[in-house]
Amino acid sequence: MPFDVEGALKEGYSYSDIASHLSNQSKFNLDGARSEGYSDEDIVNHLINKQPSQQKTQAEETVSVQDIPTDEALQDAIPFPTTQERIKKAIFGDYTPVESIKRQAGLTARSAIEGALALPDIAAAGVRGAANLLLPEQYEIPPRFIGQDITSALNLPEPQTPTEKIVGRAGEFMTGAGSGNVLKYLKPQTRTGKAIQESFIEEMPTQIVSGAAAGTAAGAIEEAGGGILSQTAGSAGAGILPFLLSKGKTKPLMMGKNTDPTSIKKSDELLNKYKIEAADAINRGVPIEEVRPFVNNKLGISDEAIQQAAINKDVEIPIPKSKVEADSIALAKRISEIKDRGAIKKGLQTMFQPIETRLQRYFPELYNKVRNNSINESILNQQYISTVKPFMSAIKSLPEDVYKKLTLDLYNGSFTSARKTMVDYLGEEQARQFDVTTNLLKKLYKDLGDAGFEIGEIKNYFPRGSVKDLDGLYAHLESKYGYKAKDAIEKALEDKALKLNTSVANLPEEETAKILNNYIRGYGQKSQRGKPTFSKQRQIQELTEDELPFFNDPVDSLDNYIRSVVSSIEEAKFFGRNNLKADGRVIDTDASVGNLLAKDFANIEGPKKDYLDEATALLRARFNSGKQSPHKIMQMARDITYMATLGNPLAATTQLGDTAISVIAHGFKNTIADAFGVNRLTIEKLGLDDMAAELKNNTLVTSKYLDKILSSKLVRFKDVDRFGKNKNINGAINKAKNLLSTQKGERQLRSKYGGFFGDKFDQFAADLKRDVFSPDVKAYAFMELADVQPIFLESLPEFYLNNPNGRILYALQSFTLKQLDYMNRTIRQVWKAGNKKEAMKQALVYYTMIVGANTSVDTLKDLMLFRPIKPEQIPVDAFFNIFKTFGLSQYTIERSLKRGDVAGAIKDVALSPAPLSLFTPIPDIVRAINNGNLDKINSLRLVPKYGPFMYEWFGGGREAYMKKNKDKNVWYGTH
Repeated sequence: MPFDVEGALKEGYSYSDIASHLSNQSKFNLDGARSEGYSDEDIVNHLINKQPSQQKTQAEETVSVQDIPTDEALQDAIPFPTTQERIKKAIFGDYTPVESIKRQAGLTARSAIEGALALPDIAAAGVRGAANLLLPEQYEIPPRFIGQDITSALNLPEPQTPTEKIVGRAGEFMTGAGSGNVLKYLKPQTRTGKAIQESFIEEMPTQIVSGAAAGTAAGAIEEAGGGILSQTAGSAGAGILPFLLSKGKTKPLMMGKNTDPTSIKKSDELLNKYKIEAADAINRGVPIEEVRPFVNNKLGISDEAIQQAAINKDVEIPIPKSKVEADSIALAKRISEIKDRGAIKKGLQTMFQPIETRLQRYFPELYNKVRNNSINESILNQQYISTVKPFMSAIKSLPEDVYKKLTLDLYNGSFTSARKTMVDYLGEEQARQFDVTTNLLKKLYKDLGDAGFEIGEIKNYFPRGSVKDLDGLYAHLESKYGYKAKDAIEKALEDKALKLNTSVANLPEEETAKILNNYIRGYGQKSQRGKPTFSKQRQIQELTEDELPFFNDPVDSLDNYIRSVVSSIEEAKFFGRNNLKADGRVIDTDASVGNLLAKDFANIEGPKKDYLDEATALLRARFNSGKQSPHKIMQMARDITYMATLGNPLAATTQLGDTAISVIAHGFKNTIADAFGVNRLTIEKLGLDDMAAELKNNTLVTSKYLDKILSSKLVRFKDVDRFGKNKNINGAINKAKNLLSTQKGERQLRSKYGGFFGDKFDQFAADLKRDVFSPDVKAYAFMELADVQPIFLESLPEFYLNNPNGRILYALQSFTLKQLDYMNRTIRQVWKAGNKKEAMKQALVYYTMIVGANTSVDTLKDLMLFRPIKPEQIPVDAFFNIFKTFGLSQYTIERSLKRGDVAGAIKDVALSPAPLSLFTPIPDIVRAINNGNLDKINSLRLVPKYGPFMYEWFGGGREAYMKKNKDKNVWYGTH
């Protein structure tokens, strides 16, 4: 006869009691069913339905009252546990107390791991949710948690008893509370809400108690059969309760002096930090009456804390009384930092830290001047190149023979003939662009004179540019004139190299071109060397048509000339009256640096040699060696490396992840707002045509081909790079406009840029509010973009600038170094200054945005390669994507890190696999031939444009991917 469930329930027995009784009778795995998520009611219904049905006779269906057992008889017949047995069962389950203690150790480890690794799951959830919006219901990606994968792979026990489940849930919540809390990024509107939010951020013990309470509540409600809504409500209420109880409980100000050694030491450290930050605030333009709340906020301390520290030390709160005192305090700190810097720290700064960071930290006034120099140079280049661009485009459309004739006329100063050619083939309107161009050349000549350069005027001057085929020109001159020009020219090159304290091989290309031009024009033996391309007073000797192939075309020559003139004029402005010009035509950078610093540092008291040496080294790297070009062979190697690594659609897709940097720096709302705005500031208006300072184009054939590949419709690398930069600069503009809408925001903006703009800050703010993209507004956009991307020479390390031929070692690493520098400034330095709350906030935002963006991009690239998407792998990929921030490529992660080879990963980062890609194709092909396996050539991926697809479909890439993912599944215990 089936068990009477309703009768047992009326007698006071629970579904849990009935399930235990029926499980014992049928030998059913009750714990296993519960662990799978079935409720006791589900289990009871299942067991009742499994009982054998019996044919009931009419007699059996008629049961008398006497046949119903009494309560006592029913209890004797069904062995239900006593209350003591139920408690023991709930706590220890089917285990002995000793076994239960051992299990609890493993359960604690499981809770800690799963709670700590919740952040990658948060990042992956965004990707999974976005994909599910597009996928049919049957193909939606289910949730997958990396913490559960790892704990299962380690064979850690799973919670089974109700107590184990509740305690486990509390442990996960406690660990998650220590890792970060989403509540800190909400924007509560009520005072109570703000107080709770601040408690979450500032009171870590309360936060952990909150996590335990929330986890316990959620686990208990789940065990009681509550649904997800009741679990959420219960856990939220329990989690907030500790903060409500702690609200208003602030540490009382100790009005008496605390003299114990620990308090005195901490007070001393805080006061020293406070003095330095207060001096910095005043130097940034913060009014003295507002310095105290500003510094309190920056250090993340209460006003009571600094008052107590001052009482403990019997001193006043250290706020400078004047700008002069603030300058003195800041300078003493900077000198001390440089003097006390160890050899290892100095070496790391030289190799990896952008010199702008060192300038900003140690020489803020020099930093502002250097940054102004770079910004003005970019803006003027954009202005002048835009002026001559119509002329460039027009002559490029001419037939080849006409273009050659026009080139000869331009190079030989036959402007009347050149203009007639343009009128005949392009029309009068296009010929006027030639007039615009010649007028600009006259203006540049005048600007050179105003800057102090002594340049003799040449009528009808058009720049010839540099020689592109040196060996060919040597052979041509010898065959044409019957003597060896090579010896005389190389002697002039050796003299120039000796003067610059370098070798002929390391001479900048433009210097070589100047000497060659001088020689061809008939005065190679005169002292005319070592001058920029514009600084030649010469009698023009006409070039002939047979000499044209050895020179660059007029478009490249004009572009290079304009940039050369602008660079020299702005450099002369930078050094001011301290700039020295050899023969009045070229700036002696080393001497000018010495004169500038001698004047600026004349009033510094005390030991300053280390301080002066540091400034000298940075300025020489920026204005001297930093402007030198690598040897032609190294430039070609660099170009080929970038073709192999960046010249394909997958690399362009990777660039999409950089948009996350703008969200981190300026906020999501500010970043996307420009898409709906009327006024837009673009990189073209800023004169930023190149993707990074390390990718400055020149006239080499490989450089032109690289530019063509990156700009192609298939690759679109430059388009994506332009998109990311435009998002960043417009996000910065929107952020600044929002800050200017409040007094507090305006003070914040002034504290950052008051020193840079000086008296022009108010005009800058007014222009920004009216959407006027004035030079100052453009300068602000430059500053914000340069904070996160390497767009100027000073955005690169000292070693990079001082070693032109060693720059290839930094291939594809300049952006990574800039990101590490950004993290150092916004996270590490903020933490070091004492504002741990803000540092933790920035770290969590950076981590979440970068991991989420990179994981999304990786998924998109898999789709582009038609790879099968493994939803369960997304959290794993999200976890490892954080390492890309520290310079580890996908190659390094797959080859070393995921196999536990930490040393190999560090080696890969140090050596950078990008330049090594030049040497892999030949041995790779030879190995494939020797193995008789031509369908597995890894180097196919390096072919520009189509390489990744060729490798994926014809070079063994698909097979390697499937094998790799199979290995991943084994490693993570997901097979």
